[in-house]
Amino acid sequence: MKSSTTKWLLGAGALIALGVLGGSTYYRNSHKADYMTVRVDRGDIESTISATGNCNAVVTVQVGSQVSGNILKLYADFNTKVKKGQLVAQIDPALFQAKVDQARANLDSAKAAVVNARAMQKKTEADVANAVANVANQKANLVRAQSAVADAKTKYERRVSMVKDKIISQEDLDTAKATYDQAVASLDAVQAQLTAAQSSVESAQAEHEVSQTQLASAEAMEK
Repeated sequence: MKSSTTKWLLGAGALIALGVLGGSTYYRNSHKADYMTVRVDRGDIESTISATGNCNAVVTVQVGSQVSGNILKLYADFNTKVKKGQLVAQIDPALFQAKVDQARANLDSAKAAVVNARAMQKKTEADVANAVANVANQKANLVRAQSAVADAKTKYERRVSMVKDKIISQEDLDTAKATYDQAVASLDAVQAQLTAAQSSVESAQAEHEVSQTQLASAEAMEK
């Protein structure tokens, strides 16, 4: 009886030992760690920092224009990246275009004034030349008229003596007197024409000077 009990205990102990061994093996197999292997290389380390605050520009540039006016188009806004020489705004050109059109009209008018002034300057220059030539002509007429008066006077005085001596008739004397009077009248007319011609020269010269001044003014307006 004692021998049977001993065998039973030994068998039970063996079963327990086998169970413990099997459980331990199963536990190790089921909880076996998995490993991943990779090649070690040199690389960049990325570091991210989260923070709150204000972003301020390093350099502030004041943007302006040489002329003032209404903004027609805006090509940049707050925080827009821009480059040197980039168009950022366009001013409405309507007002300036009107000024340009007016300036062009003024220029065309000034050019026309220059043309007219040059034509007037040439005309007055020609008038001066004609007036001077007329004075010379009247001076020649004056010389002829003076000679005619002197000749008529000599003939008249000779006929006065001849009438006294009864060499010629009174009618001949009257004819000589009429010729003399006509020569004197012609001389007076030539002298008046000479005076008028000299005045015309002065007037033409004055007008020529005015035309030169107007031409200079018109040319200055054209520039």
